[in-house]
Amino acid sequence: MAWKRLLRLAALALVGGLVLGMVTGVLTAKAAEVPGGQCVSGRC
Repeated sequence: MAWKRLLRLAALALVGGLVLGMVTGVLTAKAAEVPGGQCVSGRC
């Protein structure tokens, strides 16, 4: 029974990581579009 809980936790962590990655990517893309914003990977 313990392995089912571990499997569920692993799945949740994977989905959470994907969502976090997408949100971070969208935020950095929007920040790069804004003039006078933060410099993203060498672009200002």
